[in-house]
Amino acid sequence: MLTIKRLKELSPYKVYYRDLPWAGCFAYCKETLLQPFIQIDNASPRELRYVTLLHELAHARHYKRNCRCYREDNRALKEFHAERFTFRYLLRYKYTKALKLAYEQTLETWPTYDEDYNKAFRMLEKDKIWKKVQNYLTNHKR
Repeated sequence: MLTIKRLKELSPYKVYYRDLPWAGCFAYCKETLLQPFIQIDNASPRELRYVTLLHELAHARHYKRNCRCYREDNRALKEFHAERFTFRYLLRYKYTKALKLAYEQTLETWPTYDEDYNKAFRMLEKDKIWKKVQNYLTNHKR
């Protein structure tokens, strides 16, 4: 599994840790700028910074690859793709603590955050990765 430092090195965008002024937002990835960047909130716990960086790197990856979600400018699909990528990575490397945090955060905030996140959550629930995450967490309770 890659460390946060290595993830930052692999990022096609500059990664900054800052005190972000808006509540509930842990990162911000702006792909449309001349020099895109990712910002992550300093106040986030280490595992949450890891999960957030993975999620934002997934956005960068999909943008660079001209994914359908970016071609169609579909925010719900963008969030779904990024979260699915994050869950797959965390499952692959069995990073249980971060996976549990990502799962709980998605479950608690996405359905009610806004319409796009609600749509993304419904897509995620129907995807096989959601069931894999649930099964893994059920079998690896601590």
